[in-house]
Order: sequence, then C-alpha cells, then structure tokens
Amino acid sequence: MRGLSVTPPEKRRLVFVDDETQVLSALRAALRRERKRWDMRFFSSGVEALAALVDEPAEVIVTDMRMPGMNGAEFLARVTELLPHSVRLVLSGEAAESLTVSAIPYAHQWISKPTESSELVNIIERALTTRDLTHSGRAYQIVTSVAKLPVLPQVYQALSAALAEAEVCLDRVCELVQRQPSVSARVLQMSNSAFFGLPRRIDSIREAVSYLGLDTIKQLVFAAEVICELGPEDGSFPMDAFLQRATATSTLAAQLMTEAGMDGQSAASAGLLHDIGRLVLIQSGEQGKEYARQCKGQPEEVWLEEEQRIFGAGHAEVGGALLGVWGLPHDLVEAVAYHHNPDPLCSSEMSAAIAVHIAQAIVRQEQSRLAAPSQVSSAAPISEAALALVESSALQQLTSAAQSALSPEAAA
Repeated sequence: MRGLSVTPPEKRRLVFVDDETQVLSALRAALRRERKRWDMRFFSSGVEALAALVDEPAEVIVTDMRMPGMNGAEFLARVTELLPHSVRLVLSGEAAESLTVSAIPYAHQWISKPTESSELVNIIERALTTRDLTHSGRAYQIVTSVAKLPVLPQVYQALSAALAEAEVCLDRVCELVQRQPSVSARVLQMSNSAFFGLPRRIDSIREAVSYLGLDTIKQLVFAAEVICELGPEDGSFPMDAFLQRATATSTLAAQLMTEAGMDGQSAASAGLLHDIGRLVLIQSGEQGKEYARQCKGQPEEVWLEEEQRIFGAGHAEVGGALLGVWGLPHDLVEAVAYHHNPDPLCSSEMSAAIAVHIAQAIVRQEQSRLAAPSQVSSAAPISEAALALVESSALQQLTSAAQSALSPEAAA
C-alpha cells in the first residue's frame, strides 16, 4: 500500500536588499540552512527589488539604509504602498538619527549590522509568528499597514514646547511621553530595536527615553509622518477619556505588581498601551471613521462588537500584533493582547498581563460610574482566575485609587 503524499508547507518569501555585494554574499551563506522553509531573494538596489516585488510579492523585506540612488527609507516607503501587509526590517550600520527616524513610518524593526545569523533568524521568526500570538491574521494585516498614530493636540503641543526649550528637562519630557500612548509606543519601538545595540529588552518608558536621548526624541516627535494630531474631524473619538483611562490603568497595574513584590515597570508600560489597538483602528480610513461614529457614547460591549463587525479583529489582538511586529518585549505584547481575557496566561502568581487585566476592568467600571452616576454600575468583568490572586481589600484600594486617578482634579 502506498503511503499518503504529504504536501510540504509553503515557503515564506523574503527579500534582502543591500548595495554591498559582499554583504549579500554573507547573508546568502549565513542563511543557507533556511532554504528549505524560506524562499529568499537578494538584490543590490531598491529599484531592482521593487521591480521584482511587483511580479512576486514577499512577506518580509530586509534592507540596508544608506544606499545610492534610493536609500532604505525611500525604498520602504515604496514597499509600504506596494505591499502594505509586509513585515519591513532595517539591517544597517547607519546610525544617523535623521535617516533612522525617517524610516519609522515604514520600518517595523531595526537590526544592527553586522549581526549573528541566529539573531537575524530569530527576529524574522518572531515577526512571522506574531499572528499566532494574537490569534488573528486580520489583526496582523491591519497593523503592518499602519504608519501614523494619533495624539491629542494639547498633549503634543506641550511635549513640543518642552523639547523646544533652551534647557530641556528630561523629567518633564518623560512625564509628557508617559501621558501619550502613541509617542510612548514609538519610543519603546526604537529603544527595543537591535539597531541600538542593547543586550536586553526595555519595557520602561522612562528608561527608553533616557537611553535614546533627547535629540532622538526630538527627531521622533517632530517627524510629521510618524505621529499625527487628532483633528476636529475626528471628534467622534473620545481621546480625552482614552488617555485618562490609559494613565489610570498604568498606575493601578504598577501598584498591583509592586504590592506583589515584583517590578511594576512592565505593567505600567503595558497599562498605558493596553488599548493602543484602538488608535490603530481609528486610523483605518473610512472604516475607522465608521467605527468611531457607531461607538461614540456607547458602552465597551458595543465597541467590541463593532470591532469584530467592521474589522474582523478586536483592539486587544490588534494592539498585541502591533507591539509584536515592532519587536517589543514579549510580556508587553502578551499583556496588551490578552487584557480582556488573561485566562490562557494565568498561573499561581501575579504577572503584568493579569495586573493590566484587573486594572483596566476597575478603571472602566469607575469611568462608567462617573459618566452615569444615576445608573447602577455592573461588576467589573474580571477573570475568576485573576481575582483569585487579589485580596478583596486590595480591590477596594484599587477602586479608590481609580477614583482618584479619574477625578476632575487629576484630569486637570
């Protein structure tokens, strides 16, 4: 009896671009063992690669930055138009801040040249498997096409003013960055890139700002293609309430971790970024406008239903996919992706994911109560497995902390 034939899995398609032929030769040799699962093509110019990508698209694009004729940022801008759902990586020894920042809207991660082949393979594999973490290929498609994230005008203006001062105060800049998830996410994206040579992941926004330095932060904030101000036409999205919820969740999540005797930095960052997928969704063209219109003034349940109806993916998985594609630390990705349901991650001890889940549920409940004081507030939708890790007295303290964080005085 003949054995059943097994169709081999389709190879993932990758393209590498570098004007130095010796670099391309080294890449071919280093990645030779991946040929059974990756279909790899190598080009010495962006123009040549673009022509090939028109006929045969690729899932992952890896490019150098400083190349004659068309630099890496210009090449990736064209690739973004041609293949908006591709994963785009910079592999370069070029550390010029202006050139690096110019690639931010189009590059998902930066890798320092030279790099070990094993590290390069790991980075590519993590990018390709992000969709598995977030359970949604649709979420992956949405985030690989996003370029800008919106900021509230008054927060952006305050940050711009602080950076424009003759003597810039680092503490003030950190404080303002931590009030704006869009800027915080970009800062963490840059600081966690292998391009900057750190031997470990950074999950603290303050540490990321300090490491990148004020000159790089200025380049980032003032790059028009990286972030955008939320204008009057977008008034249907409640950005003030969004930011207030983000900062309150960050505070409560860090408090939970600290009381458990653990470092609260990762939970604080994850709490600030837990709803960042929603900022991605409102930037999704006409669908984003419809989403904001349909959900304005509606409870959270309506937002979640509309996300599935309009986009086929929820903001939690979209946010997790975004941070995963950007190469942020795994615990941040998990905490964002599972902040509504951390049960798959629950164990016998507190974690950033569980802390963010509990914190966001309490903050949402208190926001609803403040918005409609005459209505009976429903219990916070906290997972039973997560509740088992927190004493009832601690929940009462967190509720009080949420009330303080959401008070008009705190908002002012």
